[in-house]
Amino acid sequence: MSGILGLKTARNTALCKLNLRMNGTDNGTTFTDSSPSGKTVTRYNALTKTAVKKFGTASGYFDGTGDYLRLDDNVDWFFSNSPFTIELWVNFASSPTGQNKTIISQVQQASAYYITFRLGTGTTTLNLNGESKVNSVTVINSYAYSGTIDTAIWHHIAIVRYGNYLNYYLNGIKIGYTTPAIAFGNFTGYFFIGALNWGSPTQYYYGYMDDFRITKGRALYTRNFKVPTRAA
Repeated sequence: MSGILGLKTARNTALCKLNLRMNGTDNGTTFTDSSPSGKTVTRYNALTKTAVKKFGTASGYFDGTGDYLRLDDNVDWFFSNSPFTIELWVNFASSPTGQNKTIISQVQQASAYYITFRLGTGTTTLNLNGESKVNSVTVINSYAYSGTIDTAIWHHIAIVRYGNYLNYYLNGIKIGYTTPAIAFGNFTGYFFIGALNWGSPTQYYYGYMDDFRITKGRALYTRNFKVPTRAA
């Protein structure tokens, strides 16, 4: 059953705070935010690739050894107790075993003021995990588990705050949830995609990303849903 609330509206209004379609040329070096705010994206080694893509002309490629995107601090990253949706398509270059592969992070002070969402696995099981603290008090420390995840195939990831719940979805199916203990903080510091800035960047993402979007103020998915069939 679809659980999409005002999806078309959210795509085209100020509710959309970041929209990286990852379009470009092969080995391109430009990453453009297509949201209404048009934020500046600073690239560190990541490239656009045309041979592997979900939508559009290309996807973003991160080689796991120093590739990430960085944006300035912004009130748009302050989620507090509001609903929000973080979603993207991922395509792993190899099995994401071992160290976590970061989707997003914003760290004001390691172990004390931060938020991060990451992907990782044990030997056979995917986990989509979130961690956040405010003044060393835990907001979330959660792991959502699913089955094995194939490489060289696109998978849709969505992290959705809806009411008192933070829900994790893989390919439109809810694989776990948690209840934040307190509000998310208004952290200062750069906003990273593809790396955890724990004093210096680490836990790099390895593979392709496409159609990365952050919506603030609305939970786009409230139950199992059909994954998007076109770019945002």
